[in-house]
Amino acid sequence: MDYTEKLAKWTAKAKAKKVLKLFTSDDKNVVLQAIEAAGKMGGEEAINNLTFMTENQDKELRVAAIKALSNCGLEGTYTRFVNYLINEKDEDVKEVLKEAIATIKARK
Repeated sequence: MDYTEKLAKWTAKAKAKKVLKLFTSDDKNVVLQAIEAAGKMGGEEAINNLTFMTENQDKELRVAAIKALSNCGLEGTYTRFVNYLINEKDEDVKEVLKEAIATIKARK
């Protein structure tokens, strides 16, 4: 099933619960789309779930969650990302974190 249209509709209507439910999908592409949608929606529940996803074993899901959170423009995200950068082992993820930190810093 293609969730692209549904996610766009749910995002526009701020249907966080429906979007966040897809975080547990067995289809990685659906999860990636849900992460992107959650980042556009923002809100406490979406941000909590995105934060949790930044610790996922799957590098691609971690990267998507970092990018989504950097678009939310939260005050504490900068500090959180600096801490992630210190502890992250994967060089590709570290690069994404550096970009996210720079994006957040540029907004200040």
